[in-house]
Amino acid sequence: MSEIGDELRKVADEWDVTPLYALADRIDAEMAELPRGKDGRPILAGETVYGEDGRAWHVRGVTIGEKSIAHPEHVIRATSDAEQLRYLKPEWLTHECPDSWSRIADELDEWRFEHMRDLEADGLNDMSLFADRIRRLAKERGHEHE
Repeated sequence: MSEIGDELRKVADEWDVTPLYALADRIDAEMAELPRGKDGRPILAGETVYGEDGRAWHVRGVTIGEKSIAHPEHVIRATSDAEQLRYLKPEWLTHECPDSWSRIADELDEWRFEHMRDLEADGLNDMSLFADRIRRLAKERGHEHE
């Protein structure tokens, strides 16, 4: 059952409006559940989602049902920043940008510019958070160094 159907049933109960039950049943029968990404959240047209490689994809559309006989599981139509069109599996995508060397470097630069004045006082303590992330990422990708 859908949230809309449930709300209509509550109103039907509260106000004793019997035709709303049939409407709620019809809504439930005709609504399709949106595909969910790796993070469990539904993927909607207009969103930016991220692949396992950290690449951003801009969702142009979501196909409900079979897109093609050859690849019915590829239901997310998305473009990259370079306008490259792809049909992707929802389980490949997430709403949270995965950690990457590039992301850490960008955040480090942003942090450094925001806290230039404080760096002399206690910058090294705050910088350790970035260092921990870099070490974890390096270990996961087999680039651990001593």
